[in-house]
Amino acid sequence: SLLLMLLGNFYGLESSLEEAKAHNGLPTKTETRLKNRLALDICTLIFNLQTSGIALKLKLDSSTVITHWAYQLTFTLAGDEESCFRILLDDAHTDFILNLIRHSEHSKPQQVAKSVNKPALIKEIIRSLPLTLNVKIAELSMNVADLTQIKAGDILPISLGETFPVAIGQSELFSALIVEDKDKLFLSELAGKNENSHE
Repeated sequence: SLLLMLLGNFYGLESSLEEAKAHNGLPTKTETRLKNRLALDICTLIFNLQTSGIALKLKLDSSTVITHWAYQLTFTLAGDEESCFRILLDDAHTDFILNLIRHSEHSKPQQVAKSVNKPALIKEIIRSLPLTLNVKIAELSMNVADLTQIKAGDILPISLGETFPVAIGQSELFSALIVEDKDKLFLSELAGKNENSHE
């Protein structure tokens, strides 16, 4: 019986299964209901958007007897050819699945076009990111004792270099001159670490 077979597969009741094969009869009403419930649960697990991408609507119909099925799917447990189940599809369900496959194949060029545009979109996003350039004009080293002696009005001797490093965060990009024009400071003659200066 179906119930005994399920128990045997779960608990390993091999001897009971052998005895049941000798006098196996028609399934009981309980077994029929269980079989229908299992069939619906299995089909729901397989035919959904998350698992197969096919949202197949299923409902139990005991009033219609179908003698010819359009398609059959067989699932077999690896290593045990006898442990298998089949899903029989009627014409309506088969047509629905085939049309869905055709539609997905037709929309693939559009998906490829979208994927091609993604690098350009990412590049544009990166190019438009806001950045802050930090210019290091001077650096003065002193110990804690000297720092505690500083008072308002003191003059600190600082030597300025010819060019000043420009960085983003801690990463130095290039060096530049600082020039003044109309009370504003500008970076001029930008040059990389190992490059010659250029306007």
